[in-house]
Amino acid sequence: MEKVQGKRQLQKIATREHIIETAMSVYIAQGFSVPTHTIAQKAGVAHGTIFVHFQTREALLFQALARFADDIGNKLHGLSASNHDIETLLKAHLEIIGENEAFYKHLIHELPNLSLEARHLFVSLNSIASHHFSIALQSGIENGILKQLSTHMTYNTWLGLIHYYLQNSEFFSPNGESVIARYKDDLLNSYIDLIKK
Repeated sequence: MEKVQGKRQLQKIATREHIIETAMSVYIAQGFSVPTHTIAQKAGVAHGTIFVHFQTREALLFQALARFADDIGNKLHGLSASNHDIETLLKAHLEIIGENEAFYKHLIHELPNLSLEARHLFVSLNSIASHHFSIALQSGIENGILKQLSTHMTYNTWLGLIHYYLQNSEFFSPNGESVIARYKDDLLNSYIDLIKK
């Protein structure tokens, strides 16, 4: 009996993970307002199965956003632990966003329509990035490489620049290629020129 229950529990966990992964791929392709029956169909499960694992559509979306935030946060933590050079950090930040560009673009486009809990998750994600940015910025200032600048304004300028390009991707990349891939060197070099002494 215990073996059967253990097997069922593992199957339940695997189904939940499969639904989250499928939801993320659907969100990347169609945005966050996609109905749950579309996710269920793509995952190859009954529509009701979604609600066995997630009470609401918003709960599923939150889990997908949490997975995304954890992944980015872990990558930033790993990088920052070994390097405090701001140029290296910003380059990695662009690469991380570039790897997740479609998901991130939907996130910033649809953020005002998301639940308060999801918006708080986005703020938390940016707090992690801002923290590592702050360490690298202070290191650069202390070493005489960077100007004496306000951390929050300097970070928000960087983030605003990235968001501007992503929100206007149809203008910056009309053929549909990655905006980050196309402009990462320009974004990085221009921004570093602004903050360097």
